[in-house]
Amino acid sequence: MAFIPVYQHFFSFAGRKSRADVNLARFRPIVLAPLPRHWWIVLDPGFLWDLERDRDIEDTMTLGVQLGKRIRPNLSVAIKPSIQVYGNEDFSWAFQASLSYRFGSTQAGSASPERP
Repeated sequence: MAFIPVYQHFFSFAGRKSRADVNLARFRPIVLAPLPRHWWIVLDPGFLWDLERDRDIEDTMTLGVQLGKRIRPNLSVAIKPSIQVYGNEDFSWAFQASLSYRFGSTQAGSASPERP
């Protein structure tokens, strides 16, 4: 199991004076748990705070759970449904599906192709 804390800070530094400043903080305390047979599950809560309080952005909390499987050493698939726990009504749920292909070696854990 792995705990992956992610912090992002979004801010504006240029632009029209008539537009509101952007100053947002986002924290995602991600928990990754490997499962048998090349499966994994990720708990991905997200917290977003408007640090300026002069925009129409409310503080929000989302909760997503990703379920994925490594099909081959260089190919994975995953799905991630998410819901909004509290905050702005513009977003209430989401569903993501992904297909990941890693170019290069097809050997798991190998940094370079095998040489004869």
